[in-house]
Amino acid sequence: MALAEVREQIQKFVANATNAPVWEYERVVKTKKQIEDIGTTVDSKGERLIHVWMITVEADDAVPDTPEEQADFTFDRIYTFVLRGYRSLDDAEGSGMEWQDTIEAILSIFDTNPTLGGKAVRSGPPIGRVRDDHRAFGDWGCHYAEISLDATLKVSRVA
Repeated sequence: MALAEVREQIQKFVANATNAPVWEYERVVKTKKQIEDIGTTVDSKGERLIHVWMITVEADDAVPDTPEEQADFTFDRIYTFVLRGYRSLDDAEGSGMEWQDTIEAILSIFDTNPTLGGKAVRSGPPIGRVRDDHRAFGDWGCHYAEISLDATLKVSRVA
């Protein structure tokens, strides 16, 4: 099990739950064009809106070896992934309710996939650290959420 495989699986799960671009790392943007390139979709009225998720590893921790792991030269490493999502504010269209449903869809997909499709020993449960907030993303007012997810990987001490 590799960190890159877990990150890629998380990316796939979030993309399937949201139908939005999902980046495997935190993007830093300077211009409106860059924002449009990395995180916009088109709504039913043909208007551009921000909807993007980004993944980062916030922390990792090695778990002390058990006697069995000492014998086979493995140990567990727990990675804390943080998903940060942005979606344009549009009160007239009920974007707040849609955003809450999006967060629930993400939490649900991780609740029902405790090994992240076999890429981790175990994961979760996901925690909505910032459930729904409002932030600027460039010049855009957006809904914002952070979801934290721990994933445990088996690591071999043998190359």
